[in-house]
Amino acid sequence: MRKTSKRRYSESKQELLKKRGMNWSFREERFCSGIAEELRSGEFGKGLSNDEMVEMIALLLMSCKNSIVRVNDKRKKTYYQKPHQFTDKYVMLSEIIHKKEFLEAWIYHYKKYKEKNMRLEHRHTLGRIDSDKGYLLNNIEAQAYGENTAQMMIERRSQPCIAIVASRSGEIGIVIESPSVANCIARINELMGLDLSRGSFKGNLGDGISRFDGNNSISIISRDRLLAEPVVIDMGVTMHNVVDDISVRLSILPEISECGCQKVRLQVDDLGIVYADFVEEDTGEKSSQ
Repeated sequence: MRKTSKRRYSESKQELLKKRGMNWSFREERFCSGIAEELRSGEFGKGLSNDEMVEMIALLLMSCKNSIVRVNDKRKKTYYQKPHQFTDKYVMLSEIIHKKEFLEAWIYHYKKYKEKNMRLEHRHTLGRIDSDKGYLLNNIEAQAYGENTAQMMIERRSQPCIAIVASRSGEIGIVIESPSVANCIARINELMGLDLSRGSFKGNLGDGISRFDGNNSISIISRDRLLAEPVVIDMGVTMHNVVDDISVRLSILPEISECGCQKVRLQVDDLGIVYADFVEEDTGEKSSQ
């Protein structure tokens, strides 16, 4: 009987597989080394050793590869058939590595990952800023694995939310009710003639996500949060009136304020009624209705 021969690797190949995993190749390692050398010559080359720099890039290349695989995997329902700007992991990494904000965030998460003894919940990966969109260059951000997973769980539940929008020129606040953040932003774009995405906002839905561009002020907050307790929102622009959008089922709104207010208290009760009150700057008390 013929004996089955065991596959043998050179010592260098064995060491490489030990560091990077069974599917890692010399080509991938050379590519990462080249990118690392390029980065070391610039402002991002400080604070990391040569090996750490290569390891950091290798982790990014793995994430690029995984993102391409996910959108073609029917088992990955959150990702399957989402648009992807890239079909080649090397091209993808070469593009996103030159986004300064992304690279700064990736380095930050890498250092945190190392500090935490490379535990999975701190393993950084590629996240989509707006989950309704795919892996597009302007929709990619660096996230810790745990943050990415938590965000996906929130998005899968499509949390209902309440928004208030105002503009410096209009002096009127508009309350919007929506079944999800994506739908809410779409309605805001329609009302205000904007072209915003989830990536245009800062914060998280539980505490409220917001955007202010000097003229338009927008705040969106989870409906569940407003059911639990009222929240005061500082819009940063003066409003004399607050009206409700056609998306709002039931609402109780403040009377017109002659002097104007920048702060609004939002709340939702058990019957689903949305309450909005002006908060006076000097007393902190809401305006009468």
